[in-house]
Amino acid sequence: MNSTLSNWKSTDQTPCGWIGVNCTSDYEPVVWSLDLYSMNLSGNLSPSIGGLIHLKYLDLSSNEFSGPIAEEIGNLSSVEEFEAYNNDLTGILPRCIGNLQNLRIFQVGYNAIFLKKYVDVRACNFLVSLTTELEAKFLKKLGCLETDDALTQLYPSYT
Repeated sequence: MNSTLSNWKSTDQTPCGWIGVNCTSDYEPVVWSLDLYSMNLSGNLSPSIGGLIHLKYLDLSSNEFSGPIAEEIGNLSSVEEFEAYNNDLTGILPRCIGNLQNLRIFQVGYNAIFLKKYVDVRACNFLVSLTTELEAKFLKKLGCLETDDALTQLYPSYT
């Protein structure tokens, strides 16, 4: 077991005291934040992550997570920030990301994740609103941004 997560015990009544886990202070607390930034973690992202339906903040960045982002990420309807940059994630970005209406920060750079060639317009517009200039250039290549004018509108420094 990773020593960073040494206090993660499956026998605990709740995970609310675990390193990187933050819960509400309600009578029946729920996990609202999972901050695993730079904890030297590795392995695949489990589909069970989709069970954290009250999650607002998820940071998996700067670890060694690998494999695809599970489709179940689409169950995180409350998530506002999803950060998983600087890992070894691969595959196609799940289309369900476009359904996360509360998402305002989305960072998955420095992975081998790509968009399917034909993405629906709603997901495309959504991703453009959350992207960096470099990722916007990639979206342009996929047809999500039709012209350089669209890039210039998003990023005035783009020429």
